Amino acid sequence: MRRIAANVGLVVFSLMTAILLAEVMLRLLGITHPVFMAYDPVMGLSAHRPGAKGWFTEEGRAYVTINSAGLRDREHDLEKPPGTIRIAVLGDSYAAALQVAMENAFWSVMERELEKCKALQGRKIEVINFGVSSYGTGLEWITLQKRAWKYDPDIVLLAFLTGNDIRNNTFALEQSPVRYYFSLRGDSLVLEPPRSNPTSGVRQLLGVTLHDFLLDHSRIVQIVMHYRALEGAQIKRISQDSIEAGLDNQVYREPQDENWRSAWEVTEAIIRAMNREVRARGKVLFVATLSNGMQVHPDRSERSVFTKRLALTDLLYPDRRIIDLARAERIPSGMLVPELLDWAERNATCVHGFQNATPCGGHWNQQGHRLAGEILAREICAQVLSNR
Repeated sequence: MRRIAANVGLVVFSLMTAILLAEVMLRLLGITHPVFMAYDPVMGLSAHRPGAKGWFTEEGRAYVTINSAGLRDREHDLEKPPGTIRIAVLGDSYAAALQVAMENAFWSVMERELEKCKALQGRKIEVINFGVSSYGTGLEWITLQKRAWKYDPDIVLLAFLTGNDIRNNTFALEQSPVRYYFSLRGDSLVLEPPRSNPTSGVRQLLGVTLHDFLLDHSRIVQIVMHYRALEGAQIKRISQDSIEAGLDNQVYREPQDENWRSAWEVTEAIIRAMNREVRARGKVLFVATLSNGMQVHPDRSERSVFTKRLALTDLLYPDRRIIDLARAERIPSGMLVPELLDWAERNATCVHGFQNATPCGGHWNQQGHRLAGEILAREICAQVLSNR
């Protein structure tokens, strides 16, 4: 028994030494994959992990911090300061903006630019970012209800990404069993619960505190979680000609099948319902359609090849459809593509993409965020603040 105990002790000691050496080596090499997402019992699905921080280097390079409320933002008091107009930003990875420094994200730029709006008349602007990667319009509406309203925002900015927000809103297209979805029964939206338990088995086994401690302090655990996520990720491609991972080219066409017709109908119904809810509280909804990389590619020939290859006639079809809906519902709105494209062509510069990722594709780079923030500030000033 002593020999067995000694052998077991030697194995454990050797294993712990190997783990320690691996941790030291990973730190010396600067290899890290911080985990910013975890199961959130309030949302009932993955959301930002409060207090998470670290370098995001998979696309661009930025030091990311998640505040104590689970927002990719600075700390904000729940109580709104007197004389302040608050704007709640709802969106997906474009709003999360992990690719750029927080001060360069479009919502930070927008906040600074809005301070110049003469219609404020001495009032202050405070923008709070509720964006979470991979969320669609349905989950953003749930975010508004469960997270944003308690901050008492005066304006709700829905940052709508046509490239995947429509797909994200129905199980038939998204196919993720751990998300909430809405469906239409007649004219009524019905919330569908997740089809499987979204909690992590490891998280359940270790408990939240130890699980999160390891995510924050163990490079080995970070790498294991990172590659598990890569293996488990299923890129949803309705078209085999998808120009970018995670985006759908079907959005540039009138719906071709029942799944896409249903996705559009559900999406439009969510926006209408969100607007009714916002108005009932005496607040204002502003809908902005963002941009997909190919829509604003600075090289006209690249866009021409893309449209011809997919037999497309209008890269702005989804943007126009959302803006037409907003106008019909009397929702202040803005379409960012025309101005972003004009700037990209005049300067022969991409507003999407990073040197370490997809050229002219993927998320907005710093230039894209700057332009988007400036455009949104101008439009919110003119359409909303000037009418208050």
